[in-house]
Order: sequence, then C-alpha cells, then structure tokens
Amino acid sequence: MSTCGTVVAFAGRSDFNSLLPEIIGVSLIKTGNTFTDTTFVTESSWKTLISASAGMKALPLSLKRGFENTTPDVTFETSNLGFTEQTTRPIPSIKGFLDGSYCDYKTYQELNGQSFNVVLHLKDGSQFATRDTSLVVKGFKATVHTYFGVPQAENRMQSYPLWVNFESYDEFVDGYIDKPSYTFRDLLDYVPVALNIKVVTAYTAGVVVVKVTNRATGAGFEGLVLTDWVELEANTDDTQVTAATDDLSGQYSLTIKSDASGTPDNLTTGQYLVFQGQEITGGYITYATHKLKVTA
Repeated sequence: MSTCGTVVAFAGRSDFNSLLPEIIGVSLIKTGNTFTDTTFVTESSWKTLISASAGMKALPLSLKRGFENTTPDVTFETSNLGFTEQTTRPIPSIKGFLDGSYCDYKTYQELNGQSFNVVLHLKDGSQFATRDTSLVVKGFKATVHTYFGVPQAENRMQSYPLWVNFESYDEFVDGYIDKPSYTFRDLLDYVPVALNIKVVTAYTAGVVVVKVTNRATGAGFEGLVLTDWVELEANTDDTQVTAATDDLSGQYSLTIKSDASGTPDNLTTGQYLVFQGQEITGGYITYATHKLKVTA
C-alpha cells in the first residue's frame, strides 16, 4: 500500500464472471530463464527448458494430490475509536502435495531452501506467471521447502509436501495468465525418465562401480557411454569421469581422475566428484539419474 496515496482510475467490467481454477502443478525454473508473451505458451520453448541436452532448466511438478493456500490472512486493526483499517498485505504462499514416489521425493530434498521462478499451472490449462514493464514474462520468485518424516497413517496423499513461499506481492499484482494449446500433462512428459544410481564397489585405485536401474521398474539400465556422465561438482581441478565400462546389466565401472597437478591421477583422500548419468536422444535428455557423490 502506498504511504501517501496513489491515483485512482476506475476501469471497466466485463460481462464474464469466473473464478481462478485450482492449481494442479508448479514449474520450478532456474533464475535467469524468462519468456516473451509468445514463448510462454510455446510448447517447444518449454521442452527446451525441461530437457534440452544443454541442461535441465525447469522442473514441472504435479500437485494432483492437492494443495493448500497457506497465505496468512490480511490483518485489520481497530482503533479505540472503533475505526478499522487494513495494516498488512501478506505475501502469497502455498503447500502442495507432490505426485510421485518416495524415491522421487528423496531427490526433491535437494530443492529445500532453494529459490526459483515458479509458474503456476491451473486446472483449466492456463499458466499463471508475472509480467514486468519490460514485457518479460517469468515465474513468481519463490523459495521452496521439503520435509519427509515417518509414513502417514491418515491423509496419505499428503505424504510428500512442497512449500512454495513467494517473495513479492507486487509480482502477483502484475500477474499474467495465458492458456496454451498444450496441456500440463504434455509438459510432464518432457521430464526425463528417472533412474536410480548407487555405488556397488567403493572408489578404489581410480575406479568406482555403480548400478543404474529404472526407478519405476527396477530393471538394470544399460547403454550409457562416457559422454553421458555429467560432472556437477568437485573439490579439485579437472576432476571427471575419464572412462566408463558397461557390463550390459546396468552396472558400470567408472574411472575417475583429477588433473589438478597437470597429470591425470587417482583421487586422494577427501577428494570427491558429484555427477549424474544422462541419456540424450535427438538433442534432449530422455533418461537421468539423481546426482551421486563419490569420495576417495
């Protein structure tokens, strides 16, 4: 609310009466990725953000198990003379219940405390975001949180909560809604198929043995080649997977070396590499493991 007032200009009213549909999903988009009016409702633009080989920049998440509006109530105060006045304008927040499994939710724990631009997907197919004076369309800035405890005896569909705490009321004042020709289900289909990965034999003499399985079926996933192992983080220079051997059952022997000294060498005690496996088809990531940390 303006401290010293603002110009009031009444606008017209349409003959159409409707309420906003419910939220059925959210897309978490890494900061710096924005849209124009056109690309916001262009399916190929979303596919690029979600699964292009250059890197996954957006993650659509289904909230078909439900959501709650957790925005605090507007506060009104009454003076000792009996006059009432609005004194707060709370920033919106929601709590959604994610579709998926425990294994999926384990990977979402990495999102806890992270900030994203969040696009809301509504039940009628519309997309709800914000649009600034430069005509840039982007998701609402928000911080997300996750938490998993013991299995629930009741309200089991609420087992995997995601809190989305928005950071600006003004972005909702500048809210922007458009309805694309594709559906939210279409966007979910662009998310790479999830693979599990675990260490079978600890890192020894430069090699770690890992097992990769399809998260849904448990079947071993074969066919990943050297370029499919993507380095995400390391605490030494030029640390990477330098060789990969597929035993054709989903088990891989990965050679990991560091070139910090100018000569590739095995990792020493305390050195680590964080990486993930990705299969790329036609320029898009079709399968992806969660990230894995290997420490010498």
